[in-house]
Amino acid sequence: MNVQPADLIGWGGGRIDRAGKLPSVRLAPREDLAGLARVAPLLRAARDLDEWAAAQHSLEAESELEPSMTEVAASDLDLAPREVVAAWQVVLAARSATAPGTDWSGSGLAAC
Repeated sequence: MNVQPADLIGWGGGRIDRAGKLPSVRLAPREDLAGLARVAPLLRAARDLDEWAAAQHSLEAESELEPSMTEVAASDLDLAPREVVAAWQVVLAARSATAPGTDWSGSGLAAC
């Protein structure tokens, strides 16, 4: 039997069996999702790096880590330097998103 793509999507003269209705997709409870997010490697690294930076006191307002600080953070947190750089970007994004007076009305996030 020769099956054509049109037969599979119902555009041909061939007979197709209709599949039953697909089941609904349900998300896990919010608490479970939050727990999974906390253990995601990048988010965990960002949380640890943020705590580490807060203890350094000189990094609070930094927009970029100096290479020497990246190396120190990588050593202290047992991360690769590239992981520290990626985690720092998450830290900065989280800080700007949670800054007092942040106006989300002009962004696509307001609709979420």
